[in-house]
Amino acid sequence: MEDKRAGRPRERGSALMMTLVTTASLAVVLMSLAGLILTNVSASGREVWVSQARYAAEAGVYRAMAQLKRDGSFTGEVVNLPGGWTAKTEVMKTGLRTWRVVSRAAVERWQVELDADVRLNLPPAFDYAVYGDRSVEILSAGVFPIRISGNDAVFSNHSIDIVQWLGEPAIPGRIGYAPGARVDIEGMSPGDVRLVETDPVPMPRFRWDEAKELALRTGQYIDPPEIFGRKLVEFLPYVSFEKGPVVYVDGDVASLVPNIRGSGVLVVNGDAHIVLDSLDNLIYNGNWMIVAKGEIHFLLSTGLLDLIGSLLGHPPVFQGIFFSEKEIESTVYPIHVEGALAAPKVRLTLGGTRIVYNRDLLENIPVTELFEGGQMQVVRWAERVNPVPVSEGTAAGGEERS
Repeated sequence: MEDKRAGRPRERGSALMMTLVTTASLAVVLMSLAGLILTNVSASGREVWVSQARYAAEAGVYRAMAQLKRDGSFTGEVVNLPGGWTAKTEVMKTGLRTWRVVSRAAVERWQVELDADVRLNLPPAFDYAVYGDRSVEILSAGVFPIRISGNDAVFSNHSIDIVQWLGEPAIPGRIGYAPGARVDIEGMSPGDVRLVETDPVPMPRFRWDEAKELALRTGQYIDPPEIFGRKLVEFLPYVSFEKGPVVYVDGDVASLVPNIRGSGVLVVNGDAHIVLDSLDNLIYNGNWMIVAKGEIHFLLSTGLLDLIGSLLGHPPVFQGIFFSEKEIESTVYPIHVEGALAAPKVRLTLGGTRIVYNRDLLENIPVTELFEGGQMQVVRWAERVNPVPVSEGTAAGGEERS
């Protein structure tokens, strides 16, 4: 009789071999899965750390932009952010209202560096040749016409009155007004008028205290003498910006222009009476501003040549910005402004006045950052992500984290 148990050891060996093979295969699969999981976890962690570093660096850039709106001499800082992260910013001035901002932040072993070129734009009121917050009044006649040129010629938030007697249209460009504003135009056919309703444009605000401080720092602060408790009108035969970009007069001014040396801003803590004087040069090439807390009045010329030149279509040219916190007035005398006028109230009456809007010129006027209301703009933005040694910690300038 045959014994059937003789083949059992061979069967047991085969089962053991299958078990070992299966176990080894599972081990290989599990190791592969573990490696894949670790790789994904590492990649996920890197993305989280880079994202945190990027947010910190962006916060540094935007904080620097906010600081530059208030102080154009800002050079950078270390910004402490919620969560224990920090960002280090460096600011370098590259132009009149342009800067380069570099912000660095590191989380764990990854650093993000943002390199941005930013600029401070002029307040939107200076997008127009003539801006009158409360009102713009223009009276033009055929013999002494008023011409205001520019794509966006006139704007007011409340009232516009334009009267054209004979002659060509006074304003070929757009006339903008805020919703609800009163617009009254006479003597111009509908085809000659380009009315555009837009959002309200706020009146610019000027930083008077900062302008005074700049003038005091460079020795260009002028305090007119007093008689019987009243300040005299300061007469300026010329204005020089050779020591600095701000000349500050703490009172009323009567000034001969365009006798200007250099580029800058004449700040008048009172009324400004502009006496035209161009006997030897009908055209002044320079970039400057007159900023008055009171009214700005254009008065008669000291020379006959100005009047003759105006009648021939070549009046004195004043390149820059005239800004008043009360009123700008030109009555029965020809002037030629290449730049912009801005005030709560602008009144131009006869006289052959010409206002030519020139954006490029306005962009090159110094210290226009003294105006509030301009928006910061990012012109260029570059990002670099780099690994950093663990010893450098969690952020540039921050504490080391394990």
